[in-house]
Amino acid sequence: MLQSLLVYGGLMFVMVLFSHTAYQLSNSKYNAFQNKQYALIICIILLFSLIFGARWKVGIDYASYLRIFQNYCVGYEERDSLEPGFVLLNKFLAYYGFHFFFLFFIFAFIQITFFVVSFKTRKYLLPFALIVLMTGQFMGWMNIMRQETVVCIFIWLLLTIENRSFFNYLIWILVCTLCFHRSAFILIPFYFIVRNCKSYSGSISFQIIIFLISLWMGFTYYMLTKFANIDQIALMIGYEQYADPELAEKLFNEDFNWGPRSWINSILIFYTIILSGKVKSYFADPGFVSIYNLFFWGSCCMLICTGIDVISRVFTYFSALNIVVYSYTFCYVFKNRKQNGVSMINFIIYAGLNFLVFMGTLYAVTLQDGATKFLFFWQA
Repeated sequence: MLQSLLVYGGLMFVMVLFSHTAYQLSNSKYNAFQNKQYALIICIILLFSLIFGARWKVGIDYASYLRIFQNYCVGYEERDSLEPGFVLLNKFLAYYGFHFFFLFFIFAFIQITFFVVSFKTRKYLLPFALIVLMTGQFMGWMNIMRQETVVCIFIWLLLTIENRSFFNYLIWILVCTLCFHRSAFILIPFYFIVRNCKSYSGSISFQIIIFLISLWMGFTYYMLTKFANIDQIALMIGYEQYADPELAEKLFNEDFNWGPRSWINSILIFYTIILSGKVKSYFADPGFVSIYNLFFWGSCCMLICTGIDVISRVFTYFSALNIVVYSYTFCYVFKNRKQNGVSMINFIIYAGLNFLVFMGTLYAVTLQDGATKFLFFWQA
């Protein structure tokens, strides 16, 4: 518990401090000071990559990735459904005798690099983005490492979409499909939706109604009885390893417990929806509008598919955009906290909810599965 607190809390503190300092240096009128911001950004990237590259059994899928790498080390071929780029990386590292640390380091490096670079033109958001990341969102990056790597690249593409042609966007999505996760191809048509920069979420009242309905459907596991041909669904969305009906059934009807952490996350989404209109007006950023659309509908679909992991993972690409939406919202409530009493209350509530998410992450350290407890590989 103590080591996890020191690693997660200490890393958050250092990364936020460095990113805030880098933002201040970027606004300096002296070029010598401006150039120093890049050294701090590099430190953030390397620190995150080194620590999470050296992790041991952190993340639900950690054991699977370690087994795949170790199998290649002894010349065993893994299943054909793995992406060619992922296979090539494993074979390269295994052939030249690299330690498994380098596999996890490379993925952590790709994730944090694309994430940080996403805020290149929005440096004021980076400290808030890193707070949101380290309160608990980072566990998603560790749990489903390949798909969340696509999420990080997708965030970068979305936040730079105004200067990106469809061909350029398509190339990046194809790279993600071939190297990280086959399901990434479903992101291709969203280029046109995001470039449109229109709101497809409706009024705040409409969003609240849709969200509450989705929450009810998730809480009652309404959709669990509505699907058939589970093995075929798994094949369609890139989870061929679960095509066996018994394995697919196990993943499809995965046990999900609606505990305090689930409710805290749901309340955080709900409060973000309530504040979204003010956040949109405050920033007047088309990028936020486009990402919010995907976040809102993705989060609702994730709730509806509660307990149906093999289906809900498709919506991870959109619900995981919460890290960007929360960053905008956190920045808004922080910058406006001194305007009046209501603004201060909004800040306290929003900061408090994020703090509770972090406490939930630390609480998960004590659970039996141990997927959140941080250990270095030399402590194994």
